[in-house]
Amino acid sequence: MLPIVMLHLTLKIKRAEWDKGYAKALTRLLIEKAGHEGKGVVIECAPEQDITKHISTSLGFTYQGITDGCCVYMLNGEDE
Repeated sequence: MLPIVMLHLTLKIKRAEWDKGYAKALTRLLIEKAGHEGKGVVIECAPEQDITKHISTSLGFTYQGITDGCCVYMLNGEDE
């Protein structure tokens, strides 16, 4: 079995709960967990998900381009 080198987080937050910081807080927790486990973090989102793109860049991710129709962001300092 291959070792897991990336963690995956999928968020689906009800509209009534938007703008409360949940997505950013959960993303921060994922970054912390990945760091403790020596794993990388990549964010993929649909091009129209402006909030996800904003959260990505505000947490230090950089835009890598579009792959399979998704915008890809990688945490600064990680190898591609």
